[in-house]
Amino acid sequence: MRYKIMSLMFVMGLIWGAAAAAGENETAGATGAVNHIVIAWLKQPGDAAARKRFIETTKRFAKLPGVIGHRVGPVLPSDRKVADSSFDIAVVVTFKDKEALAAYLEDPEHKKGVEEELKPLVEKVVVYDFVSQ
Repeated sequence: MRYKIMSLMFVMGLIWGAAAAAGENETAGATGAVNHIVIAWLKQPGDAAARKRFIETTKRFAKLPGVIGHRVGPVLPSDRKVADSSFDIAVVVTFKDKEALAAYLEDPEHKKGVEEELKPLVEKVVVYDFVSQ
């Protein structure tokens, strides 16, 4: 039985690795809208004033060149095991393409807002970028 489980795990690992490699090749030249997801944990979890400041700052970013969609808001608490409710705020910004995302990240207003207004509020940030298919 142990041999079967180990063999199955090995085969699954090969399949997962092949799928990941195929995905890398597939997305390397992918075109389409790019979604930039920012998940933030405040230094003072649940701090309403900090949450409001974070949200208002990121709303200003919605007006920057290249942004075609912008959503921001607080966590929706959940008891589901697959849902992470440990963060405070999430932001989803959509761009025409990866070049628009790159320009946004280098935009002086974005950089200033992140450095001067957001970083002092947050303990941790995780970012996910993906191409819409």
